[in-house]
Amino acid sequence: MGAALVCSGLASSGPEGCENGCPKVEVMMERLLDVNPHLRLTPVPEGITLENVEELVEESDFIVEMLDFSAVREKVALHRAARARGRSVLTSPSVINGAVLYVFSPEGVTFEEFIEYEEGL
Repeated sequence: MGAALVCSGLASSGPEGCENGCPKVEVMMERLLDVNPHLRLTPVPEGITLENVEELVEESDFIVEMLDFSAVREKVALHRAARARGRSVLTSPSVINGAVLYVFSPEGVTFEEFIEYEEGL
């Protein structure tokens, strides 16, 4: 088992040697491995789908998620699957010239509560 690294979209900037337009998943893998080179990461460049979310969460110890908010149904499905299996989700929304990290543990506030999600939106 390891972490599933889930991203969608392109990075606006990346690590040294990566020009604008690099896949975000590659940029984040490099950054995470700079922090801890012993991580076992599973990149998911195709992103989370409603069809693959359960399997990805089952195979992971924790999830690092950077899905765009245009994929809110997938984000909710991912967070629900992780909570059901006792997995934490680390999510970092894109911000300019700063950083934010939200950690959703199985015992804490749900992602749906945090964003005031309502089914069917």
